[in-house]
Amino acid sequence: MEEIASHFNIEPEDLQLQWEDFCQLMNSKKKDQRTMDSIIKDFKREDTSLITPNSFIYKQLSTALVLPLSTAKAERVLSKFKLIKTAHRSSLKTANLTKIINIKLNCSEEMFEGILQAVAKDFMGAKKRRFLNIDP
Repeated sequence: MEEIASHFNIEPEDLQLQWEDFCQLMNSKKKDQRTMDSIIKDFKREDTSLITPNSFIYKQLSTALVLPLSTAKAERVLSKFKLIKTAHRSSLKTANLTKIINIKLNCSEEMFEGILQAVAKDFMGAKKRRFLNIDP
């Protein structure tokens, strides 16, 4: 407890009192009333004077509510970037890469393939293109 208090620059006695008050509050609740959402609501109620909204415990619980439980979503996005920006596409500008990744992440695979086909058809129809015939 003293290590946490010194890390966050608060008095160890204050932290200990806040923690004891918090534990008493939680012990007085039923199991279904111990969710993060209901705990934060209890802190904000005026008749709950045990822990003020400026307390360390309140700040830590509020922070816990906004932290993601895993990094899977971020890893998935980075994986998509790696698949899109390959050595053959190294000159792809950030704006275009952002547009592609936005489409890739926000639509189904079938929809993405449809968009890709429409763009390719549009590109090929814009002007005459020379094709390289490679026979095996």
